[in-house]
Amino acid sequence: SIPDVSSLKITSKMLLELGLEHFSYSLDRGYFSSSNLSAMLESKLDFTIGVPLGNSQAKALLKQHHNALRSVKRAFLYGEERLRHVECQFQATMADGTKKLLPGHLYLNPERQEQSLKGIEIKILQLEDKARTTAFHDRQGAARWIRENAGALSSYLSVFSNNGEITIKRKSNALAKLANKLGITLLISTDANAGRESVMSNYRSRDLAEKVFDNYKNATGNNRLRSGNDDASKGRVFLGFLSVVLRSLFEQHLRDKGLLKHHSVQQALALLRKIKQVKFSSGKEIILEVPKKAREVAISFGVPVE
Repeated sequence: SIPDVSSLKITSKMLLELGLEHFSYSLDRGYFSSSNLSAMLESKLDFTIGVPLGNSQAKALLKQHHNALRSVKRAFLYGEERLRHVECQFQATMADGTKKLLPGHLYLNPERQEQSLKGIEIKILQLEDKARTTAFHDRQGAARWIRENAGALSSYLSVFSNNGEITIKRKSNALAKLANKLGITLLISTDANAGRESVMSNYRSRDLAEKVFDNYKNATGNNRLRSGNDDASKGRVFLGFLSVVLRSLFEQHLRDKGLLKHHSVQQALALLRKIKQVKFSSGKEIILEVPKKAREVAISFGVPVE
């Protein structure tokens, strides 16, 4: 939460004290700035970081490698994803004004690009249809309608006047420029030997780590260690760690079985809690009627519900 290199320096000291001599940082685009970049290089920190596509140098690289990035020759499989990749170089400016070149990696996800563009185009077309049913008396009124109805998509609509008739239409050029950015990721790394798969894995590992820590803090109720006893704190951390491991395994199982798109971890656990069993004094046990969704989750784990 602190976009400053000082937090990385302190973290590095802690890691070294723990005996971890070789480590690197994975940082998202929100951490990127010219000052942070030069400070990390000055401190000799290893890292992989995302670069905002609005950055002037990023824009130049996108323009330079536009055709290559869309070539089938640049396609490769990353797990089950079809990506396209181009190597480039990103120039960092140090505090003393000297320049340093860093390995850069441009990635294009064609599916994500198409899905994002499709969603935006549908919203734009819906706004156009809605605008046709509205009578505008002046350009100011039409511009106000765009601001009130389009919101973040306002920059892709414009007011047109033809023979006194005021209409609202899409900005085709603006949409085309947007399409050139969708589905694209620019990463830079201090590791000159890292390949396209390694750089992407390093970057995405950040998201995985964030989710694990979020689960530890929130899903398992370990947001605060309110204890004055070291042994009690260690015990809570250990149990919390086991809880996160079990929850992660549970989530991965739901993902492998195709159930995660229908039920979150919390929802799946709630469904399993609906499975109840009655035990009679005779010793006979009867499972009560199991809801269909709960049965589906239980069977995926190999748990008999009959």
